Amino acid sequence: MIARYSPQTDFNEIDNPPAWRDPFIFYDDVTEKFHMFFTARVNNGNTSFNGCIGRATSDDLLRWQTEEPVIVNEGFDEMEVPQMLYIKNRYYLLFSYRKSHELKNKPKLSSGLYCFVSNEIGGGYRPIKGWYGQIMKYGNKYYGMRLIKQKSNKHHFAIGWHHLKRGEFVGKMTDVYTVRLEPHAFSITDFSINIVDTFKKITQPKK
Repeated sequence: MIARYSPQTDFNEIDNPPAWRDPFIFYDDVTEKFHMFFTARVNNGNTSFNGCIGRATSDDLLRWQTEEPVIVNEGFDEMEVPQMLYIKNRYYLLFSYRKSHELKNKPKLSSGLYCFVSNEIGGGYRPIKGWYGQIMKYGNKYYGMRLIKQKSNKHHFAIGWHHLKRGEFVGKMTDVYTVRLEPHAFSITDFSINIVDTFKKITQPKK
């Protein structure tokens, strides 16, 4: 059983719920293990702005060993939808963050997609080049962006959800955004590709 990092059962002081969710399972060829990354809260100290990315490992997907969190005490409250990418011998850990409040003596983090990078899967993560690891600002328009790899040419695209007002349909996806991997950063362009035309190109066989 995977331990929960959050000791609380009620909403915290800034009206956010306890968090242990959004597992992302990644098989690492280097360690030859499955690694599960999930969003949680640390089990000590302040119950606000204590968001973390937890990790568990397994050899067979049945028995799991809880490991130390890989990102913690960085000023985030509610972190969501983590994703792991391994590119050119480096591990890129991405997650979404929705700004709700600000904490004194901490960076003023805005809603967006963030990326931390490390040479090892189990720790040593640091914000990638940019504002505290933020590679895309959501504002009030988007949320939960994911990077998708195109097998034919190894390019990446980003796609997520429209952040709509309460009471509106929440299943509308964004257009596809192009992603460029620079030496020390991801770059997501401001212009979008038409989602229908893009997926036609991705899924249709070459002539």
